[in-house]
Amino acid sequence: MRDVTVFTLVSFGLTTLITRSSVVAWAVRRVGLARWPLVVTGIRCAQCVGFWVGLGLSLSGFSGFIAPSSTPLDAVFSGFVASGSSWFLSTLANPYQEADHD
Repeated sequence: MRDVTVFTLVSFGLTTLITRSSVVAWAVRRVGLARWPLVVTGIRCAQCVGFWVGLGLSLSGFSGFIAPSSTPLDAVFSGFVASGSSWFLSTLANPYQEADHD
């Protein structure tokens, strides 16, 4: 159970860092990704970034469920769990999240 909690908190922390960081926003503008609205919208979405963070953590061997991912399906499952938990925790942390971006 402790591993699942650590995985969830690490996923949430990385997701928050990516979606809320001014450094990431600066890098998006600097690299020129701001030309693609889909990329900018995806980087601001805790649920979207949470999936990729969970998938990446699982593929790198850090998974709270199955040590390390034995199949690609396990990695996708970890991505879904990280996505949902990142969205839920970010909603609890800031209930007016959508209003902050505009």
